[in-house]
Amino acid sequence: MNTKPHNPYSAPAASFGPASRSECYRDGKNLVVPFGADVPERCVKCDAPAPLGKARSYAWHHPAWYLTFLLSPLIYIIAATFARKTAKVAVGLCEQHYTRRRNLVWAGWAALAIGVGSIFLSANDVASGPFALVACAGILLALIIYFWARLLLAARITDEAIHLGGCSDAFLDGLGRR
Repeated sequence: MNTKPHNPYSAPAASFGPASRSECYRDGKNLVVPFGADVPERCVKCDAPAPLGKARSYAWHHPAWYLTFLLSPLIYIIAATFARKTAKVAVGLCEQHYTRRRNLVWAGWAALAIGVGSIFLSANDVASGPFALVACAGILLALIIYFWARLLLAARITDEAIHLGGCSDAFLDGLGRR
């Protein structure tokens, strides 16, 4: 029984630290987030304190569906669209990693714009090999930057949780295991 009288002017009690990390856990190199659980307010890249960003959608389908690509890319696209599982998760990024990712996204858009613009410039002239080369290089560079700038990758989505890859070991070390 609490014998301490209630003080309406006292500061509210708050809990900090590992108690907020108990819902999520580590499974090897993956962060496992049960549906409805909160991710710790830490940067997933360096484990520094960071606010949660907006919820991002992640999609996953069983790797066996890639075999349908051998039949036809169109069949794969249709099958993967119906077989995929999706989930939304909000994770934190510190200012340094947020700025790095934002700059990479802008660089990717710039490379894509240069690539697509070069396609239009090369379409006007048959002997415009340099423009066609710049177009291919720009689009390829945009794809490489896209994969480099991605935040996390859905390793698996089950009925209970989403398994995310790409978190730093420092972040994962602070989580419990199951």
